[in-house]
Amino acid sequence: MPELLTPPIARPSVVTIDETRVLETETVIDEGVILFSNGLGLSEYESSSLNGSMAVYIDYDVYSGRDPHGLINHGVIWNYQPSTETRTGLADFGVASGWGAVTNNGVIAVENENKSVFVVFAAGHSLNSGWLYGYSAAANVHGYTSEDPFGSLTNEGVIAVHSPNAGATGVIMDNGGTFINETNGIIQAAGANATGVVFNRGAYTGAGATYDPQIVNRGLIEAISLDVDFASIGIFIQHLEFEWMEVVNEGTIRADIAIFASGASYSPQQESTDRVTNSATGVIEGAIMLAEGDDILVNHGAIRGDVLLGNGDDLFDTRGGSFEGFANGGFGNDVFLGSAFSDYVRGETGDDRLEGNGGNDLLIGDWGADTLIGGLGNDGLYGEFGDDLIVTLGGDVVLAGAGTDRVELGDYTFAFINGEDGHDTLALAGTGRLLDLSAVVASGRLLNFEQIELGASDGLVVRASDVSGLNNDNQLIVSGTNTGTLHLVGAWAADGAETVDGVSYSAFRINGERVLVAAGIAVTISASAPAGAVGLDAIATGDAAPEPGVIAGSERYSGLSFANFFVVRDDLQISESETWYSEQGNTVLAINDFSVLDNDGTIISVSDTVPSNNNGIIGYVQGDLSMLGWFDGISDRLGAMAVYSNHGGLIDNSGLIYSESTKSGISVAISVAANGPILNSGTISSFAVNGAALGIHTYDASFGPELDEPYAVDNRGELIVSSETDRAIGIFNFNGATVHNSGRIDVSGGAGAYGVVTGGGHFSIINEGEITATTTNESGDRSAAFYLWLQGANIVNSGTISADDLLVDYSDYQLNVQINNSGTINADITTYRPGDELRNSGLINGQVNLGAGNDVYYNLGGTTTGLISGGEGEDIAHYQGVFGDYTIVENVPGQFTITGAFGSETLTGFETLQFADISVLLDTGTGVAVDPATADPDTFMLNIRDFDGNDLGGASNWELIGQADANGDGSADYIFVNHQIGRFAEVGLGADGRVYFDNHSWGGDTRVVGIYIDPLVLSGEVEAGGDHDSQRRFQHDLFINNISDVLGSDDYDGDGLQEVYFALTDGTAFLHAYMHADGNIRYANYQSQQQVIDFLTANGYDQSTWADWFPSRAEESSAKDTTPVQDVEDGGKQGVEAVTYGLSVQYDPIELRYDVSNLMVETMV
Repeated sequence: MPELLTPPIARPSVVTIDETRVLETETVIDEGVILFSNGLGLSEYESSSLNGSMAVYIDYDVYSGRDPHGLINHGVIWNYQPSTETRTGLADFGVASGWGAVTNNGVIAVENENKSVFVVFAAGHSLNSGWLYGYSAAANVHGYTSEDPFGSLTNEGVIAVHSPNAGATGVIMDNGGTFINETNGIIQAAGANATGVVFNRGAYTGAGATYDPQIVNRGLIEAISLDVDFASIGIFIQHLEFEWMEVVNEGTIRADIAIFASGASYSPQQESTDRVTNSATGVIEGAIMLAEGDDILVNHGAIRGDVLLGNGDDLFDTRGGSFEGFANGGFGNDVFLGSAFSDYVRGETGDDRLEGNGGNDLLIGDWGADTLIGGLGNDGLYGEFGDDLIVTLGGDVVLAGAGTDRVELGDYTFAFINGEDGHDTLALAGTGRLLDLSAVVASGRLLNFEQIELGASDGLVVRASDVSGLNNDNQLIVSGTNTGTLHLVGAWAADGAETVDGVSYSAFRINGERVLVAAGIAVTISASAPAGAVGLDAIATGDAAPEPGVIAGSERYSGLSFANFFVVRDDLQISESETWYSEQGNTVLAINDFSVLDNDGTIISVSDTVPSNNNGIIGYVQGDLSMLGWFDGISDRLGAMAVYSNHGGLIDNSGLIYSESTKSGISVAISVAANGPILNSGTISSFAVNGAALGIHTYDASFGPELDEPYAVDNRGELIVSSETDRAIGIFNFNGATVHNSGRIDVSGGAGAYGVVTGGGHFSIINEGEITATTTNESGDRSAAFYLWLQGANIVNSGTISADDLLVDYSDYQLNVQINNSGTINADITTYRPGDELRNSGLINGQVNLGAGNDVYYNLGGTTTGLISGGEGEDIAHYQGVFGDYTIVENVPGQFTITGAFGSETLTGFETLQFADISVLLDTGTGVAVDPATADPDTFMLNIRDFDGNDLGGASNWELIGQADANGDGSADYIFVNHQIGRFAEVGLGADGRVYFDNHSWGGDTRVVGIYIDPLVLSGEVEAGGDHDSQRRFQHDLFINNISDVLGSDDYDGDGLQEVYFALTDGTAFLHAYMHADGNIRYANYQSQQQVIDFLTANGYDQSTWADWFPSRAEESSAKDTTPVQDVEDGGKQGVEAVTYGLSVQYDPIELRYDVSNLMVETMV
């Protein structure tokens, strides 16, 4: 370790100052004057956040307008605060206000055994040609500090700061300015965490800017780490993107990291351009790490340490100097121009240009379409991945890697060239050589090329088996200039023409091998090679080309990249063979600036440690969990996160994105804080042991033109999430938007599992794939496919959903839920909001409870195996087709089984069944315990009402005439007539044997039946109330008690509607009534006994049907009744549009015969 510098004089022993001095004017401390304090309080600045010891504190106030004050020191200013001192003073000297500067030719020193040290805190233009010394045994030490953006410090002396147990910083220019360390200047910082110079903010770049360097070092800047866990930094710089920042080194910078640039402390992180020039006299000992942005590093001197250029299109030009270390261009299209010595460089991701110049260089392209030019020396040239251009000269070793590569020969002294994977082209040197391919293959120095390009006057000799010795395709393309020649030796035969990538070639074949020749190249076929054909030259002399691994970081790329919060500011594509990995659980990628992530590879974040504190990027996730009551201390700190996006673009995953937290903490595969839709056709997975696991968290995701449809998340692949002890959430879609799944979502949790959780904004989910949610412990926690919070939802399912519950509703907001299922739902369905809607044309294996509100259920041909409950409110169930297509059975009071072509299902809590033709009102109100067959009608018929609930005044005089199944539901209703009001009524019984008089409206079976209008009256052919108005006879018969008995009921003509036959008291005819599906009469006609028999016989009925309908004597005289009897074959149907229940119904027209004057059609009055 270098010697730690201390002042040239010993610490004074006599206290000469015991109070703070406030300078009102510029003050000069003469040579020989010693100001020594053992620690003072500074009352003028007690409110300052600075807490420790200080020698000189010069405040400034831009707006004060006061005259500047400064300090010129030729003597000694020494502040010493021992461990026994309890006062918290800051300084011996202070300047109250104004632009002040310090000129020091003497010694200014501060020592503190316990607290922070600031040797000089000043502004303006300061100069040190003496000593600034600071020491703290336990806290941070700062040598010179300035917050003046226009200030400067010139150091011609020594600034030495030491802190064995904390941080030590030599110079801090907190708001920029200028720092010059002259030839004799020394900056030495030694501490557990040591930095020589900290420089925040760059220079103004507008009109009038000079673009001078901010940091010029002509002396020594040295940082020494006293703790092996912390790297020392020589110069730390950061600035905004629009500011100018340049470091010029003409002296020596020595530290673990000589120059470190960062924009990470700004929000958003800055893509700053850093410029570093190392002059011919400059020496940089230690690594150089530059930040994001298009950085420029020019070296004319000596750099001894690794160079990491970071993101951006960077330039490292070391042609005029020497470089001992390993250079990594980072992401971006970088340029490296090498020295005359051996250089070791990796381009990293991007289309890089790496030129070795002299020496035996190692150039590794990595990802992208790279250009590698070895130059002089025996170079190792490794293209790795991408379509690379590689230029050789001398004894180079080339491994082109995957991709469509091109290798250009500078000569024929190379050691080894392998095109490796892909379609690779070897361009000959263009020296006019007639190259014997057999000799080349036999040398073993050339492999895996699919194409050879001939240069000017080059020739190529190819024999049988040469092609198979060169590549595995057994085919070789020969291209080049029209001065090239190809000599085929042996029994080659023409094999037609072939087009490859739009270029036409002539083909030749021998023994299963083919050669394709481009137009313009002369081809000869002969038995022997022409004279002058030669192979390769001898391998160039000298040391062999360096191999990957010769220096740390230079290993061949295995596809594994270790990344810790790698910020993506440009579109990033990760190929199938790449793996990005963080083993501390840190976020692997952080996406900004609407950048697109296209992942075909693997991104993994794994943590096996307990998180010690929260990471800022987990805040959105924690906040959302907290609002749901799911945030629980340490287990909900960030354990692992693979991808984080804040104002990023599309995340398009065709590979694997995986996060795993094996101790405690949340595991999140992808978190989107703002913007950025997600398209997954690969696998996204998250696993946690003692914390929540989230697959995708979107706080404010929005869709963009990158997706075909406006989906925040479009999952076409696999989303697999699991937590052993906590909740597992597939997608946390905080602000609503639309989630589309045509793939598979599988979540399993120890304390709840939810396929999709949604927050603000109306949420939509379209599932065409599979969603499965399961709980894995015995805690009683249920799983749900969807968890709704704050807003309503639209759920469309044509795939398969399996969970304990389809949805859980956390919110009190009164926004409805619509569910449209044409697939399979293996879950209970419970909704909580008013006006929910469920449409089912698929299969629901579970209970359904639509909860409070006026809910609607649509059976569109689907099946529900569990009980369907309408819950509270006025609920309605819709069925396709007409009422007659279904059978309705009331199992227990209020519970009905509906059977139709779809199968059967059971409903409860519904008030209405709606069919295509009618509405059926299910039993409502409180039933009356009465037996209509035996009880006195006057005791219960006072409750009877018409369709609209009107009391028609018929409280008495009701007479029971029989029973009939008027609506075809399999149960007979009681038929009553009332001569007082001229009406008849139907009284049905519920499954509990009670009469429900409130059941009089739509679909009801207990009501006073309406009066019908003769259709000929409607057409104008018959006068209303006249002799031929059928209503007149019908109502007349009711008034005179002439309707005496119910004979029978059935769907006699097979049209799906019930018919009822009534007998008349006077025996003159029989009333044939056609009923609506809900039991109301559509219309009726009168028939004679023979007409009844003929009609029933024509429709397949025999005597057993009417055997007890007629008197034992033949009532032939009935035909002589003066009232015309309608004689219609089919019962008297006629095409007429009748007003029924306010609906317009068109009946089928039929051919009429006989008199239709008594045809009646129902209309309510």
